This record gives sequence, structure tokens and C-alpha cells, in this order.
Amino acid sequence: MKPPTVTPTVTPLIALNASSAHYGKQQVLASIDFRLHQGERVVVLGKSGAGKSTLLSLLNQQLSENDESFAWIPQQHGLVSNLSVFHNIYMGQLDQRSRWQNLLNLLWPQPRAKKQILGLLKSLELNGQLFTAVAELSGGQQQRVAIGRALYRQSPLLIADEPVANLDQPLAKRILELLSKRFNGFVLALHDTELALANADRIVGIKAGRIVIDQASNKLTAKQLETLYDDVDTGD
Repeated sequence: MKPPTVTPTVTPLIALNASSAHYGKQQVLASIDFRLHQGERVVVLGKSGAGKSTLLSLLNQQLSENDESFAWIPQQHGLVSNLSVFHNIYMGQLDQRSRWQNLLNLLWPQPRAKKQILGLLKSLELNGQLFTAVAELSGGQQQRVAIGRALYRQSPLLIADEPVANLDQPLAKRILELLSKRFNGFVLALHDTELALANADRIVGIKAGRIVIDQASNKLTAKQLETLYDDVDTGD
């Protein structure tokens, strides 16, 4: 008699179980359950203040604690404004290089690093900005520098908080297509439901600190996602 077939359990990269978060006395997330597996492309949707950024911060924290390799784009970009575009993007690999290599590229940017970063700038439509100080760039250009830093890190997973918020629709679409090609999986917080449906395998909708949608994108419509932005309380 053959033994019963056992389906292997796939361990998620991230597992949040009834997780909550507070800022002072205010509860921002309430009893969140969330799983992320290797290769998933997840978009988190919801109004400003719904808890999207806090959820991404929890994911960032758990990935760091688990020593997982990932790239991170915070909502405020996290750039050093008085340094050049080259140096800000190069920071994506600071922890992968020796102190000597980092010092050398800080003082005399090396040909290999320059070539790699120039290629990224071309794909991000930032030609001619290699040694421009970040402070001299527009908000949309700074956002693309933060994306360039994440791409330069060459990690399989991306966590990004509103990575295309300062870009017009056509450019946002092209950048999201680039991220889909370069990363094996991602969790992105977005506002645009059409971009979410076009780029995600799975959509997580947050309303008033609770996950109210967690479903495959091909089973959802833009109209269904509009309920995340109305003022009706979903309750417990």
C-alpha cells in the first residue's frame, strides 16, 4: 500500500498574524493577517491614512529580522540631497562592497559603477543627470533616483511605498513595467486602481486599518476597488 501523498508546505517570506500597530494612542492597523510568498506581485491599495505605509514598515521590519535580501523605496525617497545622482544610486550596494570600494567610488567614481548606473538612468529617462546633485532635481526625478537605487541593489524582492506618485500616468506605467521585469516579486503601495490591476497578481485593500480585500487581481474590477475610497465604514 502506497503512503498518502503529502503536499509540501511552502514557507512564506513574510507572515503577519493578527498584527496591530499604534502611533501613540491611535491604532493604525488592527488584527492584520498577511502572507507573502516568493515571486508574488502584490499591490496594496487604500486611502491616505488607511495604514498602507504602516503595513509596509511592518514588512520591512520582518524581512530585515529574517535577513532576507530586498530593496526598499520609502515614500519620502530617503535620498541624500547634497550628493549626486550617482552617489545616491550607488548606495543601493553599499553593504555589498568593501569599505575600500565604497571610499574609492565616493571620491573617484569607477568606470564599472558609472557604466551600470548610466544604464539605469537611461531606462529611467534620466539621461545627463549622473553627477547632478539630487537637490537640483524635480520631485519626479528624485523619485526615479530612489527607484534607481532600488534597481541597483539587484535584490529579488522590492517593497515600495508610492514609488510612482510623482510621475504622470504614461511614465508611471513605463516605470512599473520596468519594476515588474527587474524584480521577481514585490509589494507596492499605490493609489491608482488601473495601474494596480495591470501590474499585480494579488491586491490587498486596506480601509480604516483593516484588510478588507485580499484577492487575485484577475478576479477584481476597478469598480470593486473604488469602495476602498468611499467614506462608508466597513465595520469589524
